[in-house]
Amino acid sequence: MRLEAAARLDVPGRAAAGLARAQVAAMLQLAAEQVGGAARCLALTTAYTAERVQFGRAVASFQAIKHRCAEMMVRIETARSVVRATAARLAAGEGSDAALQAEAAAARVLATEAYRFCAQEAIQLHGGVGFTWEYDPQMHFKRAQWASQWLGPVEQWREALAVQLLDAA
Repeated sequence: MRLEAAARLDVPGRAAAGLARAQVAAMLQLAAEQVGGAARCLALTTAYTAERVQFGRAVASFQAIKHRCAEMMVRIETARSVVRATAARLAAGEGSDAALQAEAAAARVLATEAYRFCAQEAIQLHGGVGFTWEYDPQMHFKRAQWASQWLGPVEQWREALAVQLLDAA
């Protein structure tokens, strides 16, 4: 197989650009996984609260439970939208490396925070059994904590995003 001249890495700056795009792709993959985990937490929680009965009613019928599940859904959909939009731009080859890095940082921050929030809420809304081995929210909680540190902590990406936005202004 013969590669075109554009694929050469010995041209100054080309390897750095390739590595920057690879980092963006890795961040988006992790963010997509986190969005999926958060969505699973919501699904587990809504199923559990629908079957759990308290005071003669399903727990899911209480307004406070509905509000907490709605907050989970808002965070999931916000993160999902940013992840999908950034992945589409990366796949289409649109945007500068700096713009893609900033969007990936935003996706990473939103997805990490959504997953951590949804895992915590899932445990809380499952009650005392939420952190037992018999129920899955405990696995998601641990995964959310671990994943929050992969490819750098959220604070690092929040700072990188702020720098990018301030430099652009």
